[in-house]
Amino acid sequence: MDSMHILPILLITVITSIVSAETVEYVNPSIKAYLVQAISDSYLSPPTTRPVLDTKTTTIITSSFVLTQVIKLDDALQILDISGWITLEWQDEFISWNITDTGVECIQMKQDKIWIPDIVLLQNTDRDHKYFMSDVPVSVCYNGSVRLSSISLFKTFCHINIKYYPKDEQICVLEFISWTHDINKLDFYPIANSFDQNQQFVENGIWKLMGVKEARTVNNYSSSSYSSLQFWIHLQRGHEFQRTFYLIPYYLCSFLICFMFLVPVPGERISYGITVVLAVIVFNQLIFLSLPPVGDQIPQIGNYAVFHT
Repeated sequence: MDSMHILPILLITVITSIVSAETVEYVNPSIKAYLVQAISDSYLSPPTTRPVLDTKTTTIITSSFVLTQVIKLDDALQILDISGWITLEWQDEFISWNITDTGVECIQMKQDKIWIPDIVLLQNTDRDHKYFMSDVPVSVCYNGSVRLSSISLFKTFCHINIKYYPKDEQICVLEFISWTHDINKLDFYPIANSFDQNQQFVENGIWKLMGVKEARTVNNYSSSSYSSLQFWIHLQRGHEFQRTFYLIPYYLCSFLICFMFLVPVPGERISYGITVVLAVIVFNQLIFLSLPPVGDQIPQIGNYAVFHT
């Protein structure tokens, strides 16, 4: 057979092979897609039952938190508004596959396809808040370990202590707890972060981050005990602005009034004294306007300004 007849046959063979390969790839999904579909079809619907084979088994939730930004700390309303990464990990006994046969270690699934712990933020001040972004997938591995990590915004009550304003420090607590499962069914355990908290934090300009600590506590409600997860956020107010433009001029005017008696001319002495007193009054008003309006405490600088006046 000459080359003119062989070339069309080879072209037909190659084209047929390409079409067959594309058809096979389209009909048979990838192994990861198959695992996602198989788990979704076999999982309980709705996925509200704890993923344990024995109902007496306690589901352990390990968690970590990375603070990324202090958006606002309202002194008057005593509300902390922050953003941060929260990560939850637990074991799902309903999920497992053979990693040797599939070659797949972990897959990504939608949150509504498997069980997610029903945690809530105590003292939450945002009624419509969701702790996890709904479009963030869940990482599911062959041994049943599940990991959910998402950035979120949190609004919570934070008691403000302004006794040492403007050089004050505040400690705010984020406390998470299960809404329906007591400590016998669901328990929290904090784990150390693998990230450097100071590198992840974006400076606020007003508040400096001193540290973030995690703790596990047990709360008693009615006749049941509930495990809760706490993250203690230690903040320090940046006082350079108040010190430079309020406190230093105020103390300087208070000191200058002592020199009034050294002015030899009586008329000039009275004029000097009135000028200094007016300056002190002006800085008094500026200090009073800058004080946080917290009703249960009076800062020491406020007491000094009142008695000095």
